[in-house]
Amino acid sequence: MTAALRLANAGRRVTLVERRPYLGGRAYSYVDRETGVQVDNGQHVFMGCCTAYVELLREVGALGGAARQKRLRVEVHSPEGRGGALTAAPLPAPLHLLLSFLRYPHMSLRDKFRAVPALLRIRRERDWNRAELRAVSFEEWLRRNGQSDRAIANFWDLIVVPALNDASRDVSAAMAFMLFQTALLRDAHGADVGYARSGLSELMGEPIERRLRERGAKVLLGRTVQRLVVEDGVVTGAALADGETLTADWYVSALPPHALSGLLPGDLRGAPPFDAADAHAYSPIVNLHVWYDRPVADFEWAAFVDSPLQFVFNKTRIAGLPGPGDYLTVSLSGAWEWWPLSKEELRERFTAELARALPRARSAAIQRFIVVKEQRATFRSLPGGPANRLPARTPLPNLLLAGDWTDTGWPATMEGAVRSGNAAASVILEAAQ
Repeated sequence: MTAALRLANAGRRVTLVERRPYLGGRAYSYVDRETGVQVDNGQHVFMGCCTAYVELLREVGALGGAARQKRLRVEVHSPEGRGGALTAAPLPAPLHLLLSFLRYPHMSLRDKFRAVPALLRIRRERDWNRAELRAVSFEEWLRRNGQSDRAIANFWDLIVVPALNDASRDVSAAMAFMLFQTALLRDAHGADVGYARSGLSELMGEPIERRLRERGAKVLLGRTVQRLVVEDGVVTGAALADGETLTADWYVSALPPHALSGLLPGDLRGAPPFDAADAHAYSPIVNLHVWYDRPVADFEWAAFVDSPLQFVFNKTRIAGLPGPGDYLTVSLSGAWEWWPLSKEELRERFTAELARALPRARSAAIQRFIVVKEQRATFRSLPGGPANRLPARTPLPNLLLAGDWTDTGWPATMEGAVRSGNAAASVILEAAQ
């Protein structure tokens, strides 16, 4: 969407082909027939450091549909009723978090004093992408720097798991350093949280589609590119499943990496550099949508420690729904344990956990329960993995790549996706200068 919009804004003739009947990729919503409420395929949030994504929303007039914190505040609860928060003060980074961190109730004083030097080491690192940090897991680095099991679970992974969709034991130290530097340690507003007030399609897909059409772009929904036609080392057409072949000067593939090779001719499939895309592994996300017959949560969203709940979003408050009850979304990142379970198993496990964490839920009736699973929600930022993140340019001079999995330097986020689209569009626009 970003690449198409940038090119259309520059006066280029653009055709965007999407196999689904709507835009948005892995960030979309649908209307639940039983409740009439927009349900997101996953709970997406962004932060203050996501400047390209914020600019995209602003450009299409959608930024007003997002809630945005003026300063970071994350409520963090335990099921036993112990509450706390990580809150930014009006001070320069990293001092903005120091006071609330020292008051944070889910770590021992000893763990806090050990965490501060580790945070300062991360902040002082000049090259987070150096080979030594790419090669080891973040957990390995944390343990070398005195972090306990509880500190990793209740502080470090509280940030790593939702942001990178994997635990510290599975992400590279390099990507974790990038996360902490960019979001928390170098900008007092880098971690300010934002999220859609409405459904994701209403926030992004629909306004971007309208803007593209206003700019004269063709948006072909429900159409599938079956293969790219390559002759004499350049792409000469995009063959659609319905028999039509589209021709253009430039082609941008925003397919996920596992689908890219299916577009290519046989002699290019499995050949460098395209073969690197097939080396990606993926991490799942499971989202549980629960409707109660009465209010059960007095927050818009909150994190939970010592519990499988992770993050709980109160969509009734966020979207201003009429009620009378609360509609909650439980977002489970790095959901390896939960992915194989059936809807019934997930309902039994997590409604009991919600009742343990939210006392008012114990006497409330559940009116509806939906499970949305994304098996390939994000690529994994594993140690040693950056070699499979390809640049925008390819050996085919008029074929470019976009997508959060490409070499943006960012993890699998909406921000990374937008930056990749900007990069692809820039190549095309610069070639004409």
